[in-house]
Amino acid sequence: MSIFTFKRGKTKEKPAAPVALPAKETAGRTNAAVNADADFVVVRPHLTEKATFLAGRRVYVFDVRPSAGKREVAKAISSIFKVKPVKIRMARVPRKRVWSRGHYGFRAGGKKAYVYLKEGDKIEMV
Repeated sequence: MSIFTFKRGKTKEKPAAPVALPAKETAGRTNAAVNADADFVVVRPHLTEKATFLAGRRVYVFDVRPSAGKREVAKAISSIFKVKPVKIRMARVPRKRVWSRGHYGFRAGGKKAYVYLKEGDKIEMV
């Protein structure tokens, strides 16, 4: 006989179906409000040697909020830079343990978005 016993209790009630929330209304919102959302999603361009090399191939790299999704990034890029992305790839950046001034700490991680543009489109990063 097993040491563990399994209780056969009452079956749990099925959870109620989730209530659909109303979609975010963009009607009546100003362009400034839409651009504020876009500025919140895209934090900054990710400027490294690899990112500069990829920019020559119409692939641009941006640091984005960890909660951002591909569709949100696509909307933000199109509203900020007035170009339509062909494809977006997301990559998580893990935080890294570092030694500084006699103590261990962590260098922040985050999330990156690789934005692919079609031939002829270009993003100017100054």
